[in-house]
Amino acid sequence: MILMLGLMATLATQGSPPPLTIDEAIRIAYKNSFAIKAAESAWQKTHQQINQAKGQEGPQVTISASDTAYEPGYPAFSDSGTPEYERTSKNADTTITLPVDISGNYKKGIGAAKAAEQGALDEVASAANDVRHNVRTAYYKVLAAEESLKVDQQALEDANRRYKDTQVQFEAGTAARVDVLRAQVQVSSASIDLRAAQNATDLAKQSFNQALGRAIETPVEVEPVTETVEVTQSDDALVNLAIEKRPDLLSLKENAKVLSLITKTDEAGLQPSLNFSAQFQRDFNPPPGLRVSQTIGVATLSWPVFDSGITRAKVKEGRQDEVQNQINIDQLSLGISLQVRTAVKNLQNAADRLKLAEEQVAVAEEAFRLSNVRHDAGEGILLEVIDAQTDLTQARVSEVSARYDYLSAYADLQQAIGVDQFQQASLPQTGTSR
Repeated sequence: MILMLGLMATLATQGSPPPLTIDEAIRIAYKNSFAIKAAESAWQKTHQQINQAKGQEGPQVTISASDTAYEPGYPAFSDSGTPEYERTSKNADTTITLPVDISGNYKKGIGAAKAAEQGALDEVASAANDVRHNVRTAYYKVLAAEESLKVDQQALEDANRRYKDTQVQFEAGTAARVDVLRAQVQVSSASIDLRAAQNATDLAKQSFNQALGRAIETPVEVEPVTETVEVTQSDDALVNLAIEKRPDLLSLKENAKVLSLITKTDEAGLQPSLNFSAQFQRDFNPPPGLRVSQTIGVATLSWPVFDSGITRAKVKEGRQDEVQNQINIDQLSLGISLQVRTAVKNLQNAADRLKLAEEQVAVAEEAFRLSNVRHDAGEGILLEVIDAQTDLTQARVSEVSARYDYLSAYADLQQAIGVDQFQQASLPQTGTSR
């Protein structure tokens, strides 16, 4: 029997997956994220555009064949020179064309495609930055909900124990009936709080599964977070780091390179172009006097002298695209500066709230202890104990909330900067230190 119970315990342990760490949760979200998949697909698309741009300056080979049937009455001739009024013509052509990039447009096209690919990679990084933030925030909410649930469970246990003790005292004639009613009300209130905390925990886990991109009903068990973080850089240094590292801003800067190269290509629209081609022709049943095959070499120099202002208009349009992109860069840079500074201030406020919450828990615990001592000594009333218990529960819940609000504020700062380990980044700090 003991062996059977041990085996069942072992199987139960093996069947339950270990708690997820925050890094493991992020990896799962990376794999499932629709935003990352879409960004990666867009990157693959731009990568193929590079191959297309490279192919523009390479040789191209075309093979064609034709089988022509002439209608009756067409004046064709036989090998003997006598007219034929019905015949077919079979031909095959092979053409090799090699463009010469005398205006540099093909190289500009390759450069634009490479810049577009880097911009697409930055968009993948931007999507990953958002995913990390969403997972961290959801992860901390699960931990906060679970710890709040434990606080409410402890409060209900304490309320039940006090209710039983008060009933015994009432039956012994040492407590009033109103004390029993108060203790009973406290049990009901603690039960309601516990049920609400359980619902909040369930919702937090469902939101966490959504952030990971997996089925909402998937069981959730997460590893507690014990690390503490502290920001030492100045606001200006963090803003400078964000301007340098934010992937969405880097993507816009790469797009500026793309637009610039496109405009330069449009400016070269009236420049000459040169193509070399060689064509091998084969006629399988040529008319009398014509060769069976021949090879033709052609060098074509084309110079569009006048296009009624089309090129000029395209250049002006392209420059306006550059202007609009620069406006987006300036706007996003300003927004990043505000986002970083706001995240820093929120982190400071969260740290202050956490320190105050910890002090309030210490005070509430001492007040609860003293109220119990006074009540047990017959110097206090049950109402004081109940009020002290309520204050202690609220203080503990507030401390849990403040602790994970601080971690969430730090996650907001990580997203605003675009770098997780920004504490190790070496950038010259400007301005005054906080």
